[in-house]
Order: sequence, then structure tokens, then C-alpha cells
Amino acid sequence: MKSSTPAPSTKANNSPRLSVSQLKNLMATAAGRRPADVLIRGVDLVNVHLPRIDKNYSVAIAGERIAAAGPDLEHLKGPRTRVIEGRGRLALPGMIDSHTHLDGIFTVREFARHALLSGHTACVTEMAMIANAAGKDGVLAFMDEASGIPMRVFFSAPPLVPPFPALETSAGLSLTDFKKILRRPDVVGVGESYWRPVMDLEPWTVSRFAEARGLSKTLEGHAAGARGANLQAYRAGGIISCHEAITPEEVLERLALGMTAQIREGYIRREIGAMGPLAELKGLDTRRLILATDMASPEMMLKTGIMNELVRSAVRVGFEPLKAIQMVTLNPADYFGFRDLGRLDPGALADIVLADNIDDLNVQLVMVGGRVVAENGRLTECIPNFLYPPELYSTFRLEKITSADLALRAPSGPVRVRAVAVSTETVTREEILLVQSVRGRIGSDPERDIVKAAVFNKHSQKPQGGIGLAKGFGLKSGAVATSLIWDTNNLLCVGVTDQEMALAANRLIANQGGLVVVQGRKILAEMPLPVGGVISEEPLRELLRQGGAVEKAAHSLGCTLARPFLALQTFCFTGLPFLRLTDRGLVDVRKGGLVPVVLADEAKETTAARQA
Repeated sequence: MKSSTPAPSTKANNSPRLSVSQLKNLMATAAGRRPADVLIRGVDLVNVHLPRIDKNYSVAIAGERIAAAGPDLEHLKGPRTRVIEGRGRLALPGMIDSHTHLDGIFTVREFARHALLSGHTACVTEMAMIANAAGKDGVLAFMDEASGIPMRVFFSAPPLVPPFPALETSAGLSLTDFKKILRRPDVVGVGESYWRPVMDLEPWTVSRFAEARGLSKTLEGHAAGARGANLQAYRAGGIISCHEAITPEEVLERLALGMTAQIREGYIRREIGAMGPLAELKGLDTRRLILATDMASPEMMLKTGIMNELVRSAVRVGFEPLKAIQMVTLNPADYFGFRDLGRLDPGALADIVLADNIDDLNVQLVMVGGRVVAENGRLTECIPNFLYPPELYSTFRLEKITSADLALRAPSGPVRVRAVAVSTETVTREEILLVQSVRGRIGSDPERDIVKAAVFNKHSQKPQGGIGLAKGFGLKSGAVATSLIWDTNNLLCVGVTDQEMALAANRLIANQGGLVVVQGRKILAEMPLPVGGVISEEPLRELLRQGGAVEKAAHSLGCTLARPFLALQTFCFTGLPFLRLTDRGLVDVRKGGLVPVVLADEAKETTAARQA
């Protein structure tokens, strides 16, 4: 449900329709027959096409668009023209994030309040989190919120809801609903599609690809680990981008296949620092290189800036400043066909950033559609309130979880088991362990860094879940529960005792999502995410405080991971290979099937020995 506050005229639309009178005014201003509405004078203008910097230029604006840019436009100043003095500052196009995730943790409007301050005027966001968490209704409400802010938010239609339907459960998105979403003008194409289900020619992926190709919309890639014949087959299916290249060699392989490579620098991964060899490569055409966050961290938004910080990072590893600016303006605009964004051309939308200089890129003024939305670190444009539909605050149907629901059964005695071992914050591996089953149940062994893990389907009233063992968290006591797990957003709890795990899980259900850390019978820290179980409406600084408290509490339990928050999010993520735990059980992603926790042969041998 929308707020009663009128939404700004700047919608998530690349090229708002011009009326005949608006077009006449635009052309008349450019020709000098009508004064400009706004005149920006005395700037060093970044021409992203050549690229070069044009000194002491002016920009004339008529309505939402640029009418002219040149060294002397004083004749376009009229009695009602608003004049903005550039004072030698750098003028560049509004910056674009071509791949991000705004459908988790914070609201879109809270994101915009901080992103706009650093010249970040447009983005393309995935919607897999809200789709898996709350289905079609969640997706539409999320898009509705984004349409009412003074920032251009575009979307990609989520194709894998869930990624592996036979192996995990989520809210779901029917093919009919997917097609309706894909056909919207503010939806640029199909969201990131993990290469393994695509390569398996799963019907639900192929049908969505065919629909997008018929509409001439993009197919966004997620080719982590794909190379050689697999990458070529993936490209043949229509995938034209990838943000998962982590080395210069992987970037070049994608460029050689005609793909656009999005170099990532954000909350999840930071790969710009490894791309120095690309910057040194003579003759490399960088027009298909794009800088993207894959989700900006709250620290970036509050402290360093977002896309301007990515430009600075690229320059630090050796990319020419103007080419780095292209990577967040013209390159993403051309990739998505945003012909009126990412440039300061006559007729383009007047999304303009004034920064102190090309070296520091400290943003001092931001315009979207010819209107100043931020100046000197403060918003000048109102971002309206928004109320999500009531049903999105109650997406958990799951009833109380008991210790009995957390039982991991096996024949009594020593048994060999598969455990999900955490290698890094995003990577897991299979580890075979010998553990003791006491009275037919396997428990945690914190001295060996072995704890229990459970994933429950949030949409089922009665607890239905997968129970397994985890290694690598380092927990010595207590439990952690979260609903912020890629991509299903079910309920994950990891802990030392069944009682603590049940307490954490039930507190999470009461909060309708988020993160909870408990020890004994005490709640140590929590971050509620009640909108769909994945979004909070709290201010960013409060979320940063809550997130810090959650991580501090996890570390107090002995957790050895630097970022336990991220490790929990990715623990069940089937979009990356190796062993993962879902609500259906233990999944070997590479084999594409469920595998037992207790090794069958070992269980039979143990039972036979006991009977003898």
C-alpha cells in the first residue's frame, strides 16, 4: 500500500515519454529560441564518448532533459532560469550500478537516502530474495516501493524461484507470473541464472530464457566456476553478462565470447584489486567492462560512497580515470540499452553529478531528471514513506519448533557422516567425519568444531526440515538462527544444543524473520527483518548497529569466522557448488541430488556389529 505522499515524477523509466510540447521546448532551448530552466555554468564536463574532459563548459536543461552542453551558453539564461555555479567542479553523468540486490536487509527508500548522496542515480536490482521469501505479492510490493523514489531503479525478473525445486522449497513464482513481471517496461531482463541448472536444460529455465529472447531482453549470468565448453554452452543459451569473474583470465574469457564482464566490489566480494593486469593490458577495449557492487555494504553507503568509491578503486589498480568513469556510466547504460542515461548529451535525461575533481570524486551536487536531489551531503528531495501490504509482515506459517524436531537419528555407536564444512564465507565443502550416536541420536561436538544445523520450510505449518552437521563455525556454546539465507529464505539454525537451537528458531518465528543469537536461555542479540522475513524498515545506522551486535554475540560464542552474518547467508546457497543443507536435506550441488548425512554402508556395518 502506498503512502499518501505524492510520488516524485522521476520513475524507474529510462526514457520517459515526451509530449509534443515538451519536445518542442527541448529543441527550442537547444536552438536558443527559449531560455533554459536550469543552467549549470563553469564545469569541467566529462565527455564519456571520446573520452575527455571539456574545460569551462555549461549545461542547459529544459524540463527533465539536457538541451545543450558547450563552452558558452549564456544566451540561454533567462529571467526565470535557475543558475548553478560549477566553479570548476567536475560534471559527470549520474552513476549506475548494473548488478545489485536491494531486496534484502534495508528498504529501497533507505538505500536511496544514502546512495544519492554519492552520485548513484540508477541501478538494476535482482529480486530473487523477495521472490523466494514472499512470492509474486512480495515482488510487486517491492517494485511498488522503488517506483516512488527520486532514483531510477530497474529490475530483473527472478528466474530460479527456487533454484532447484526438487532439492529446496520457497514461496515460488509461476511461469505466468514471471512472464507478467518480465514484460514490464522497468524490467530489463531475466535475473542472474546459475549456470548449472541452465546447463541441465531444466524446463523452468529454458522456458524463461525463450520468453526473454522473444522480448529482446537481457539474460543476466552467474557463471561462477564455468569455463571452456561449459561457458560456451552457457553463452549459446543467450547469457550476455557475468559478475562472477574473479581473475583477469576469467574476465578475458568472458570478453572473448562477447559477454559483458561486471567486476564486483561490494559487501560480498571485492575483486577490483585483482584486476591490475587488465589495466596494464595494451589495446584492451574496456567498453564491455562494468563496475558493479553485487550489493553495497552499509559501511560503503555511510562512509565511503558507492559507485564513486568503485571508480576510485579501479583507478588505484591502474585504470585510466576516464575509462573507470565509463565503467559506471556509459558502459552499463549501453549494455542495457539506456540510451538516455550514462551520458551528458543533448536530449539525454539530466542525471548529473558535480564532484570536486576527477581524483577524489567527492560528490557535492546530484541532479535526477533536472532536479537537484542532493547537495553538500544532504538530500534536497523528499523520499516518501511507504507501507508494505499487511500480509508481507506475516510470511512465516511455521509453528513452534521443539527439540524433537531437531533430532538427527542414527544407529547408536560410532558412525561416519557427511558434514558441511565452511571453507570461506561463501564456499563450503564435504567433510567425512566419525562421530558418536548416543541413544540413536547424533549431537554436537564443539571441541571438534562440529555443531548441528537445521533448515525448516517457513511456509509449512508443521516443522519440515533438513537436519545435518556443520564444521567451521567454531561455536563453543549457544545457537544462531536466520531467515536471510540465499535464495530460499527459509529458517536456518546452527547451534550446540537442541534446546538453544529451538529457542533461537522460535524467537526468529516470533520476529517474522531476521537473525537471532542465543546462549542458554538468553537472547544475546537480534536483528528483526519482518518484511517478507528479509527486510527491515529501520534506518541504516540502526541496522548497522544491530548487525554489529549480532556478529559480536556470535563471536562471543566462539565463532571464528570474520563475518558470520555472511557465512550464514550463504551456508544453504545452492547457486555455488559442493555440499549444502536445505529444507529437503543434504544436497550435493555438483551431482544435483540429495545425499544422506549418515553413510549408509557404515550405518549397516554398525548395526550388524551391535546385533552380533
